[in-house]
Amino acid sequence: MKKTMSIKQKKEPKEMALPNIFSYIKYFILSYFSKLTNKKHFITPAIMIIVFSLFFIGNLNAATCITPDAVQSNYGGGTNTQSFTAPAGTSMVIIVTSYGRLGNSVSSISFGTGTIIQIGTTVISSTAIAAMYWCANPPSGANNLTVTLSDPVSSVVGIQAYKNVDKPINFVGVPTASKDIVMNVTTSNADSYVVFGDTAAQVNLSFSSGTGTQQWISNNSDITSEGGYLDAPSAGAYTITRICSDKRFWEAGVAAELPQKCATQTVTQTVT
Repeated sequence: MKKTMSIKQKKEPKEMALPNIFSYIKYFILSYFSKLTNKKHFITPAIMIIVFSLFFIGNLNAATCITPDAVQSNYGGGTNTQSFTAPAGTSMVIIVTSYGRLGNSVSSISFGTGTIIQIGTTVISSTAIAAMYWCANPPSGANNLTVTLSDPVSSVVGIQAYKNVDKPINFVGVPTASKDIVMNVTTSNADSYVVFGDTAAQVNLSFSSGTGTQQWISNNSDITSEGGYLDAPSAGAYTITRICSDKRFWEAGVAAELPQKCATQTVTQTVT
């Protein structure tokens, strides 16, 4: 008696579903070889490989797994301190901006016991200053984020928390004045975000979106700052354009690619 072999495949979540075209291809292959063998449940190892490949190719079209989470900003002076609770499983992009004399810089930055590193360099545009920092595994609970500047001037520090992300790469910094802030980032990976922060050395300003989603804005006595992100579904060139309501002042912007870091998914098949 000839043995037959059948495959029972576990039901996958909705996000694992194949696009319609792959379903049609799979149906055609199985139907064709079923007719050749005249055995409804007979599938050769070669066909098993083809079907599994179709499942794999279909999953390549999944969207990014990055999830924006909590945001917060604080206006302060030469020492800027705010309490923040990082949601579980997030990493923090920290945007530091200030209004001060030429040569102002960040002397120190801390967030509880967390490790903070600078991404790229500090951008100085006369009296407008911007810098980007990264905390990959922030400590749990409420902690103080403290930024100290070399010059005791006005400052705004913004926090942008995201889930399923890796360390920012492909940093760009833009010093400018009297025009819109334009930041060009070339991403290396598909399904990334481009995160950004920028500032203008003046009060009562606003930023409208040429491109980019604003997550926070701080408009205070002598400085206006904001931060946000742009979805980057494929590797390539992206432009963040922030349109300032008054273009008569010094401005500075920072941006970088934020790659996704998804949890590993497994596909299980049972052969009987």
